[in-house]
This record gives sequence, C-alpha cells and structure tokens, in this order.
Amino acid sequence: MDLECGTERIGTWLQGQGVTQLNGIDCTPAMIYQAAVTQAYTQLCIADITRCPLPAQRYDMGITVLATCHVADLSAFYAEAVLPRANGLEPAYSPPSYR
Repeated sequence: MDLECGTERIGTWLQGQGVTQLNGIDCTPAMIYQAAVTQAYTQLCIADITRCPLPAQRYDMGITVLATCHVADLSAFYAEAVLPRANGLEPAYSPPSYR
C-alpha cells in the first residue's frame, strides 16, 4: 500500500522492483488521476490517509514518501499505518518530518 501515492513516482519504482499488486491512496483527485494514467496501481482511492477506507486485508508492505509533513495529526496517521501488523507485518517508520 502506498499512502499518499502522489503522481505515481513510488508506484512506478515499486512496479519496476517486481511488485505486482499495489493499492494507492491520496487525498487529492488530481494526484490520483495522474497516478491512474501510469497503471502502476491495482486500486486507487481518494481518501485521507488517517482514515483509510480500503478493506482490511494483508499488506506485505506499506510505504509513504515525503507525505507526513502534510499530515496535521501524525498520531492518527501512525495509528492507521500500523493496522496491517495484525497480519504479521512489522511496521517500520522513518522519523517524522520537521514542520
């Protein structure tokens, strides 16, 4: 899962690394549109990353790049980001972005 997928840069890179199933979430319709054009994502969703509407399922990886600096409530983001750990995924974080 690519949280705040933006225009697709990370999705395209992941696809090149052999990832075949990738969901992307972004709160901006324009970004989702650009990401859809690349066809790097299996499913795209316009949503706030602190309240992900995608169904609970196993994700082998969750990634967010250069997005947490735009999140007002980091605790809500991190609570959402660790939801997949119930299925065995251990969360890994980069340090929170400086504001």
